[in-house]
Amino acid sequence: MFDLDVAMGRLVPYWISVLTTLFIISFLYAWTNDPGYLAFEKAIFKPLTKGMDHEVEDWASNLIGFIAPLLLASCLCALFLTNHRLPTWRCSWFNKIAAAIRRPPTKKEGDNMTNANVLQKLQASFGFFVSSLRLPFINMTSEAEYGHDLASKKVNQFGRGEPNFNAMSIWLAFLPMVIGVVAYLPVSFKWADEAAVTEGTSRTRERMISASYLSGWGSFMCLAFFLIPVTRHSVLLAAMGWSPIHALRLHIWFGYLSYIFMFIHGIMLVPVWYMYEPYAVYKQVIPDSRCWSWTWTAETEADIEPSCRHVHANLSGVIAAVFFTVLWGSSLNWVRRKNYRLFYTLHIIFGILTILGSILHMYWFVLYLIPSITYYLASTTPTVVQAVASRFRGGVKIRKVVLVEDSGGCVEVQMEAHRTAHAVLDREPCQFIKLCVPKISLIWHPFDVFKGYSVDGTTDDTVRFLFRPVGPFTKELAKRLTGVERPVTLVDGFYLGADKSELALQHDCVTMVAGGVALSPYLTLIPALLNRIALAERVGDNVKTKSIVLHWVVREPGLCRYYVDNYVNSILKRARALNLDTTLAIYVYLTGGEKAVVDSSEKTTPAALSSLTIADPSHDETAEAGSGSSEQDKYSNDGKGHDDIATGNSTGHPLELARMLPRRYSVAVWNFPFFLLFTVSVFVGFQLLWDQNPHDPMNYYDLSKMTWLVLYLIPLYFGFGILSEACVLGLRKYWPQPKLDDFEIVAVGGKMKELSDSDDGDINEDGNLPSAKVTMVYRQGRPNADQVFEDARMAAEPGIFMCGPSALTHMVKAEASKENSYLGLTRYCLYDEPYEM
Repeated sequence: MFDLDVAMGRLVPYWISVLTTLFIISFLYAWTNDPGYLAFEKAIFKPLTKGMDHEVEDWASNLIGFIAPLLLASCLCALFLTNHRLPTWRCSWFNKIAAAIRRPPTKKEGDNMTNANVLQKLQASFGFFVSSLRLPFINMTSEAEYGHDLASKKVNQFGRGEPNFNAMSIWLAFLPMVIGVVAYLPVSFKWADEAAVTEGTSRTRERMISASYLSGWGSFMCLAFFLIPVTRHSVLLAAMGWSPIHALRLHIWFGYLSYIFMFIHGIMLVPVWYMYEPYAVYKQVIPDSRCWSWTWTAETEADIEPSCRHVHANLSGVIAAVFFTVLWGSSLNWVRRKNYRLFYTLHIIFGILTILGSILHMYWFVLYLIPSITYYLASTTPTVVQAVASRFRGGVKIRKVVLVEDSGGCVEVQMEAHRTAHAVLDREPCQFIKLCVPKISLIWHPFDVFKGYSVDGTTDDTVRFLFRPVGPFTKELAKRLTGVERPVTLVDGFYLGADKSELALQHDCVTMVAGGVALSPYLTLIPALLNRIALAERVGDNVKTKSIVLHWVVREPGLCRYYVDNYVNSILKRARALNLDTTLAIYVYLTGGEKAVVDSSEKTTPAALSSLTIADPSHDETAEAGSGSSEQDKYSNDGKGHDDIATGNSTGHPLELARMLPRRYSVAVWNFPFFLLFTVSVFVGFQLLWDQNPHDPMNYYDLSKMTWLVLYLIPLYFGFGILSEACVLGLRKYWPQPKLDDFEIVAVGGKMKELSDSDDGDINEDGNLPSAKVTMVYRQGRPNADQVFEDARMAAEPGIFMCGPSALTHMVKAEASKENSYLGLTRYCLYDEPYEM
C-alpha cells in the first residue's frame, strides 16, 4: 500500500540521491564535445562563468555539472529524510528482469519435447522462461533433478543482500573516470596539434603535455568526490541506506584512481622537461631567487626564464606528489592492520597536505574540491564541536564496567543513554558508535553497541558495548576502565546503515553467524525480529520469516557463560513466552579445547537454562561499589563468572545522538534546524570558494590565495558548529521537542506463569522441552559449511548475516558462492556486518 509519509521521507531522498548519481555519471560519459553537450554548455555554463579568467572558465564550465547537483541533493535530503523504512519492493521489477537471464532448457526438458511441434516448443520455452524467474542459476547438465525440485520452492533474490561495493565502485568511480578521460583524449590531441602548428613546436611535445594535463584533470575529478563516503553522518549515505564502513570502498577507489592519474600526469611531463625544454631540469622545479617575492608580477618576471609562475607550479606539484605518495603508502592494508594509529595519523596529516599542495599547484583546481570540502566540513565540524563540548561536560556517563572472567580479558561497558538514543537503537538494531578517550588517544575507534532485554521485552536505560583487548588502544582502554580513576570517554553515534531488521524480514530463514564478541549486534537484532513478528502475528499479517538460526563460535568459556547468562537466556525465554510460529535455534560452538561443554560433542538444552554448564565453574565474586542499581539487576543474572567494577563517579552526561545525525525523526518538519545549519554552511563555503577564486592572478599571493582560503574555511565552519552547539545546549529546555516514536513491545501477559511452570517440565531424549520451538545447542569445535547452511538450504528465500573474523566470514561466502552467480542469481543473500576496519 502506498504511504505518503514513506514516499516523502524515504523514497524521495533515495531517488534524489540515485538520480543525482546517475546525472553525474552521465555527465562524465557525455563529456566529449558532442552537440548536446555544447548546447548545454552555451545555455548554462557560459553565463555563470562570464568574466572569469579564460583558464578558470574552461575548467569551471565542466565543474558546474558536478557541484550543483551534489550540493542541492545533499541539502534536499537533509530536509526530507526521515526514519521511515526504505521499502524493499523498490527494485523488484529490476530483480525480475535480471533473474530472467537464465540457462537454456535442460536435456530432461528437451526429451519431453522430442515429438512436439514448433508451437509446443515455443510454449514450453516460454513456460520455462517464466518458471526460471524463481529457479537458481546452477549447472543443470549434471543436476537436472535438483533443478526441477527447486523450481517450485527456491527464489532468485537478485538485488537483495549487502551491495558489492567493489563492483559498485567500478561502475560509480572507475568506469566513468577512465571512459571520460579516454573519450576526451582525441579532442585533446586535436587541440595539441593545432597548438603545435600555431607555436611551431613539436607535435609529440604538445600531445604529451595535453595527455598529462588530461590525467591531472582526472586526478582532481576523483578528489571532487573522495571525501563524501567518509563524511561523518553523511546524509547521502543515510538516504541510500549504506553503511559508512562499507562505503569506505568508494573512498578507497576514488583515492587510488586519483593517485594513478596523478602518477601518469607527472610521468608524462618528465620526458618533456628532459627532451623539449631548453632549461636544465632543476631550473624547472626550483624557482629563481627573484621568484620568492610576494610582489612579482607578469611584468617584473619578463626577464626570468623559465617563468616564476611555471616553476612555482612545478615545485608545488612535485611536493604534492610526494605527500600523495606517502598518503598512498600509509593507506596500504598491511600498514593499517599493523599500526592503525600510524595509518590514521599519517592519513589525516598527509591528506590535508596533499589537498593544499594540489591547490597551490593549480589554484583553480579548488573549484573541483568544493563538493568534498564543503560537504565534509558542514557535516563533520559540528560533530567535532559536540565532542569537545562533551569533554568539558565530563564525557559520557558510564554506569558500570564488567571485567568478564576467563574470557581473555574481555570488558563490557554500560553507558547511560538518552531516550532518543534508545529509540534509534530499538528502531534500527545493529548500530555502532565511535569512541575516543583523550588520555589514551585522539583517534576515534568503532564499537558495536547493544542493549539488555528482559523476558517481558523491556530494557534499562543503558547502552552497552563489549570488547576484547587486542591492540594498543583496547588494551589501554581496558586497563583504565577497570582502574581506580575512570577516564573521560567521548562517544559519537549512532552511525546508521541499512535497517537490518527490515532486511531480515524479507527472508523465510534468517541465519546469523558470529564469532566471539561479534555476537553483540545480534543481541539487538534478534529481539527486534521477535517483537516485529509478534506484532505482525497479533494483527493477522502474513509473516515470511519462519526460522531464525544463530551460529555462534566462541573460544573462551567465560565469555560464553557471560553472554548466555546475561543476554541469550533472556532472549530465549522471551521467544518461548511469545509462542511464535517462527522457530528460534541457537548453536554455540566452543573451540576452547579442554574447556568444553561437559563430555559430549553436542548437547541440546531447553531455552530456560539459567546458565551454561562448563567444567570448573567460577564462583560469584561480584563486587558492587555503587554504580549498579536495583533496576539494572533486573536485566542481569546472578553475576557468575565476572567482576563488576565501578568507582561511584556520577559525572558526565547520558549518551546523546550526534547533532548532525540524519534519519532521526519521523516528520520532516523536525529536520529544519539540521537542514538550515547544513544548507547555510554548504553554500557559504561554496560562495566563498567560488567568488574568491582569482580571475587574473598577478603575483604569487594571488596564486597561493586559494590555499590560504581553504585553511580559513576550517575555523569558519567550526564557528558554525560552536554556534549550533551553544543553541542546542542553551535552548533545548525551551525548544519544543518532537514526540518520540512509540515502539510497541508485545506483552506476554499470562504466558509468564506458563513459562515458569514449563521450565521444570520433562525433557525429551534430545534435550528439548516437548513441542519446543526454541532450542539452544552446544557443540564442540568449529562449525563446518554443512552445519551453517543446514537450515538455509531448505529455505526458499534464505538470508545470511555475518559478523566475525575474516576466516569465518570467508568460509560462509565461499560456500554461498557455489550457488550464487554474477549472471543474475542470488540464491543466498549475504549481509556482512563490519567487524574489522
